[in-house]
Amino acid sequence: MELVSVSAHEWWSDAPDCTHPLLAHLPRRANDATSDLNRAALGSYVQTLVRASTNGPRAYARIAAA
Repeated sequence: MELVSVSAHEWWSDAPDCTHPLLAHLPRRANDATSDLNRAALGSYVQTLVRASTNGPRAYARIAAA
């Protein structure tokens, strides 16, 4: 998520504004659970997460259901 924040031109953070908080939780968990060898593969999701924000009132329910 730090790479996402930098890619979005935000302050260095593991909770960038450009990504919905519930969606940001998933890559943080994946990062913590994977090996150093496999961690680089998470980089393929950076550009998607840069654009993964919403203010919709139903967003939490939709994300949780998915």
